[in-house]
Amino acid sequence: MAFLREDHQFENTLPEYLIRTKDILVFGSYTGLRFSDLMQLKQKDLLKTPGSTYLQVRSIKTSTDTKIKLCDFTLRIIEKYKKQKYLLPQLSNNRLNLNLKELCERAG
Repeated sequence: MAFLREDHQFENTLPEYLIRTKDILVFGSYTGLRFSDLMQLKQKDLLKTPGSTYLQVRSIKTSTDTKIKLCDFTLRIIEKYKKQKYLLPQLSNNRLNLNLKELCERAG
C-alpha cells in the first residue's frame, strides 16, 4: 500500500480515473470501511478536534457506529475532493473493481 500512497512518479503516469480509483483504495485500506460505507461519506461524517480529525460513521450493513482517526494522507485525499458532495469520488462497485484490475496491472 505504501507504493500506491507514496510513489508520485507512478501516479503521474495514471489517467485521472485511475488516480481516483487509487485514492478510494488507499483511503478504504487505511480506514477499513466497506465499499458501501466509503461511497456514503460526507463532510458531516468528519469530527474535527484540536490536532486530530476523525470519521464518525454508522455502517450500512451492520448499523455499527465507528470512530476512526484519520492520518495526514487520508486527510489529503479528502482535501482533493472537497468541492464534491461526497468525501470520495463516486464509482459503482463494478467500475471500481474493473479499475482496480487495471491499476494493479499497471503497477506490475
